[in-house]
Amino acid sequence: MKSQRLLLLFSFPLITYLMIALSVIATPWFRWSANALSNLGNLHKSDVASLFNFGLSTGGLLLILYSLIYLRKDTSYSWVCFAFTGYLQMLIGVFNEEYGFIHILTAVIFYLSLSVSQVIYGRERKSMLTMLVVVIYWVIWIVYFLNRKYMGLAVPELASSLLVVLYFLFYETRYAG
Repeated sequence: MKSQRLLLLFSFPLITYLMIALSVIATPWFRWSANALSNLGNLHKSDVASLFNFGLSTGGLLLILYSLIYLRKDTSYSWVCFAFTGYLQMLIGVFNEEYGFIHILTAVIFYLSLSVSQVIYGRERKSMLTMLVVVIYWVIWIVYFLNRKYMGLAVPELASSLLVVLYFLFYETRYAG
């Protein structure tokens, strides 16, 4: 049971970030200083759109499964929050940037949900470190909005999500055993 929980716990970020990394590497026009990650999922502009969108959708599904199978057993609200966040991640892969407003709305709600999920998770796990993680999360976004002409949206997208995911992995491994 412990090994199955750890496998599912690490699979959702592994699939998501591996597909992002492969997409970035395989896309010569992608620039961290100018692009959003979602540009990689545009079916008309990107040769790696299927790979990128597959990674988001599959990673989101795996987060939903982890939330329903394991988090639900030992949290009251976090499992719902992270399942919803996983669903939103799936939708970002389904409604890629070609869908315009619906994609933007889904992405904004996803990043807000990621932050809210982290706060609720931290309260349920009684972690003092969570608030620091959330403050850093929002500082990443504030720095981006103050310096948009120097960096692409991909920078805060990746940095903020990695921050939350790495903290979540670190903390969840304590509950996997």
